Amino acid sequence: LADAAARMGDMDGDVTAATKRFAALELRYDALATDLEETQAALRESRERAAELESRLKAATAEGARLSEQQRTTAARLEDKAKAEEALRKELAEVHTPRKGRAARAATQ
Repeated sequence: LADAAARMGDMDGDVTAATKRFAALELRYDALATDLEETQAALRESRERAAELESRLKAATAEGARLSEQQRTTAARLEDKAKAEEALRKELAEVHTPRKGRAARAATQ
């Protein structure tokens, strides 16, 4: 009977120790679950931010391409304008040069 009582006491001690270990494991599990939820929330926020930044990058890239095209168009227009001005200068020079030549010839005749 004393042996049985001793074994019961040992079993009670084992059950108490197991209960304490189980309670500690439950706390650890709860802490890990909370960490996981926080990590998942942070990951969702990071993905949302990445999507927002990607969208802004695409918009900025499109705007840059539009501005580059506008710059090329403006440069081409300026070049055309410069060519037209040069052609007008040459034409004007040709118009004035013969008159000077005619005036000089008439003065010498």
